Amino acid sequence: MPQRNPWFPLLEPRPGAQVRLVCLPYAGAGASVFRPWQARLGEAIAVLAVQAPGREGRLREQPFSTMDALVAAVHEALLPRVGDGPFAIFGHSLGALVAWELTRSLLRAGGPRPVHLFVGGARAPDCPPPAKPLYDLPRAELLAELGRLNGTPSEVLGNDEVMDLFLPMIRADFAITDCYHRGDAAALDVPLTLFTGHDDPEVPEDKLAAWEAFGPSGFARHDFPGDHFFLHTEEERLLAVLAETLLNRGGQGG
Repeated sequence: MPQRNPWFPLLEPRPGAQVRLVCLPYAGAGASVFRPWQARLGEAIAVLAVQAPGREGRLREQPFSTMDALVAAVHEALLPRVGDGPFAIFGHSLGALVAWELTRSLLRAGGPRPVHLFVGGARAPDCPPPAKPLYDLPRAELLAELGRLNGTPSEVLGNDEVMDLFLPMIRADFAITDCYHRGDAAALDVPLTLFTGHDDPEVPEDKLAAWEAFGPSGFARHDFPGDHFFLHTEEERLLAVLAETLLNRGGQGG
């Protein structure tokens, strides 16, 4: 197995794994979001949680603020980890858009092909970004938006020193999301599963439904109770879908 690197800080040996699951977090989050998943998914699925610069153990590094630069770096870091076996990709919110772009990048390069793509809590790639960007809001307005999104603990939002450390990374992540629009997006030849939150205020239904056009090789949708962060409140059910989808297909997808 290749040596550990900062892109995959939580990686554990899983010699009996049938498939690897590359996980990309939402804006402002790091690999630790997926720390519980390895144990809960069991020995058959190895979790590769991606740690981009600017967060957690890489807090002092400059975060990426454009989709193309981030995807190119993740693509390069991922190749040594997935070149010799089946793997799938999961992403939520910003991570869902990165997951789609990463899959697109891998296919265009003729490299290893994911057996399945899982996306959640994000608009389809060809849908325009929100009319009101978040990344350049004044500090007070940005903090209010973070509170409204319900993904940052109130004790963190209220700690000025902590937020001074986190805000550059959060703004960089939001810049990627707010400026992303793949108007010429074409469907990828990879089975696609969409996860949605029934009460998610961030992504309109038409922009969620648009994902179906990107799954001609197989499309499924699972709607869970909860808001934008249903992946936490409905984690058990979401992981059950992931495991069933991957293991019932023998890690081969399609």
